[in-house]
Amino acid sequence: MSENKTLIKISEASVIAVHAVLHMINSKEESFAAKKMAEDMKVSYNHLSKVLQRLARKKLLNTLRGPRGGYVLTDKGRNSSLSDILSAVEGETSYASCFSSGTCKRKNCQLSSFLRTVNFAFEKLLAAKIKDL
Repeated sequence: MSENKTLIKISEASVIAVHAVLHMINSKEESFAAKKMAEDMKVSYNHLSKVLQRLARKKLLNTLRGPRGGYVLTDKGRNSSLSDILSAVEGETSYASCFSSGTCKRKNCQLSSFLRTVNFAFEKLLAAKIKDL
């Protein structure tokens, strides 16, 4: 597989979400203005704002109102896994039948077992705590 190709695709929103949480964890600041974060992260302010709102809806962030308003990482956000962050942005993951615990519709499917193994390994990686990256 060439270095430009990847088997796993993660949306731009998910990438922004992970980077935003890492930015908050690694900063000495306590609250974050979306405009300043967008500049620091070199991403679209509008896109970042939508992502931060999704994270806030799932209680990974709190919002602060007023002139010094912004976003604050919650304890839940600080202790979240990569899977928690991706789910907050993308919704729950659903798998094709070959990934699920049920049997494949094809008789003697060799792919089903392999894909379940790959899926299990990927889920273990996504269980990593964001603060431990």
